[in-house]
Amino acid sequence: MTLAIAIHKQMNARQLNFTATLTEQIYGLMGPSGVGKTTLLRIIAGLTTAETGRITCQEQVWFDAAQKINLPPKTRRLGFMFQDLALFPHLTAQANIEFYRRLKAQPRQVDTEFEQQLITELELEAYLTRPVTQLSGGQRQRVALCRALISRPQLLLLDEPFTGLDDQLRQRAIDLTKNVLAKTPGTQVIIVSHRRDEITAFTDNILALER
Repeated sequence: MTLAIAIHKQMNARQLNFTATLTEQIYGLMGPSGVGKTTLLRIIAGLTTAETGRITCQEQVWFDAAQKINLPPKTRRLGFMFQDLALFPHLTAQANIEFYRRLKAQPRQVDTEFEQQLITELELEAYLTRPVTQLSGGQRQRVALCRALISRPQLLLLDEPFTGLDDQLRQRAIDLTKNVLAKTPGTQVIIVSHRRDEITAFTDNILALER
């Protein structure tokens, strides 16, 4: 697995410049607030566009400013777990998990066995019929992770995935996430966190953004 990134983005009075070739399964991304960590993830996902540069994943060109290539997010094989989770409050946990099936622009064959495995590993069976507004923070976190992984993405982006959880819930969420990622070896992962202990729970490969 190889993710190659070389981008430049103007962010108001600041500039984001990032170049790296990532070949390991899991990387942590650290840096002070406002330095551009979330912006970098959004550029990789195609939600924000860089002024210049190139991004390739598994040799497929996702973005090339010079050649005017910029694949839309729904055609990039990735999962994105946003810091605010971005769950649909009017839907149940099950409907949130399965939302990708309604994206007609990117039809995918449903792997029901893998779906059930994820639900079991993340201990979500008892909560599937509940609206997400009735779930705890830890349960919502697991729903968002399940939704991000269910399509077997080439790349998984986790933006502060354990924010808002107390120490006990955070450790439980880390343990469950590690277990699931160990069983999806074909997915490359970038985890953003301001806590070094969260990242080192997953990997020693740390990327640092500095002002």
